[in-house]
Amino acid sequence: MPGIASSKPSFRVDAGPEPGTPPASARPHIAWIAAFALARCAAVAAPAPAEPDAGFPAELDAQAQAWIGSHDFGRIDALHARYLAQAERSSSGEWKSALLADALMQALSEPEGDVLGPDWSRVEAITLGWARTHRESALARTLHARAIRAHAESATAYDDRGFYRVRSQRQPERDALLRRAMDYLQREQRVASRDPEYAVLLMSTAADLGDYARAETVFEQAMSDQPDYFPIYSSMLGLLREGPETQAVERYARRVLSRHEATIGRELY
Repeated sequence: MPGIASSKPSFRVDAGPEPGTPPASARPHIAWIAAFALARCAAVAAPAPAEPDAGFPAELDAQAQAWIGSHDFGRIDALHARYLAQAERSSSGEWKSALLADALMQALSEPEGDVLGPDWSRVEAITLGWARTHRESALARTLHARAIRAHAESATAYDDRGFYRVRSQRQPERDALLRRAMDYLQREQRVASRDPEYAVLLMSTAADLGDYARAETVFEQAMSDQPDYFPIYSSMLGLLREGPETQAVERYARRVLSRHEATIGRELY
């Protein structure tokens, strides 16, 4: 680090060269040597610039990754609110608010230490603390509900043969977590519903609990409130694909198209 120049005057008296000292022109320039040495030390000591995460969405603001890494929730909230207010999308049509939420959830859920997977209780605690300290953060609330849902999904397990299934003995635990997510979303509706992802979470959680009528009601309302938030439609499409009736998907697509063809167009189909 460069030194701080002193404001005190120098009282050194130049009495001339010592006997036997070579002429000034033959001596190395001491100041130049000192500057060179300091520069070399600084080059060695300076940390290398952090490499950007190759998996981080390039469409997001350049500062977003640093804010996520430092849990700067205030700036993250402001960026998320801007993305929503301006309906900013990537070149591929993805909503930047959703990309930001996904990147943040991935960062929060990265395993720490030698563990088998994310510690969803820890992610729940972080997002709940964020929601409590940032009372107008819709993102904190939707991410907290996502963490509870992910915790519920972790109640599934691999059996000894490697097949993925929900173990019947853990089904009550899973359902209890899903009900907790539903209760939280309902309780925090005033703020959380500012994020269109709120409708997706509410709809998916209702369907996971077997309440398909409610999921349909939420979907119909979301089509009116946020008609251009495409994740709403893809989420409902995913729910329909799980059902046994294959023609339901085509009927759904045509119904949505007829409702929004004049405003959004066939892009939605």
